[in-house]
Amino acid sequence: APESIQLNLPTPGRTDIQLDLVKIENLYQGVNVIEASTGLPADVDMGVHYRGTVVNDPSALVAISFNDGEMSGLITSPSLGNLVLGKLPASGRGNLGSDTYIVYEDDDIWARESFECGTPDTGAGYTREQLTEPVQGRSADDCVRIYFEVDHDIFLNKGSTSATVNYV
Repeated sequence: APESIQLNLPTPGRTDIQLDLVKIENLYQGVNVIEASTGLPADVDMGVHYRGTVVNDPSALVAISFNDGEMSGLITSPSLGNLVLGKLPASGRGNLGSDTYIVYEDDDIWARESFECGTPDTGAGYTREQLTEPVQGRSADDCVRIYFEVDHDIFLNKGSTSATVNYV
């Protein structure tokens, strides 16, 4: 896990792009993973993560992660759009997917998806005071920042707690 790397990435329908990346330290500081089966904290390898830019595109933002021998990431800029990098799942047809990665524009996928939020927005909004004043008897740092709960089918598909956490 070097402190910085350059990565040449082939992209669909255009020339390869050169990524300049630097390692991110302490990305998961304060993250707790609890396994539902035991209710105990899990020992999870959080992988190695990098951020950076595209050479000759200073407006680009890049995030690349290496977890369990796999690479995934996102590259975004006004000129490139949003490029997603990920490993294809094994297809059962020869070796396709076993070591095969894909780079695609997310617009190609999301354009086909329709989304409707099923939760009505009928509640009263928060006041400025509620958002800025500390709650009596609580410190500002004891709140859950983000909470994820993952169904067992994802755990079965990924094969381990570490792989599931890194997928999420």
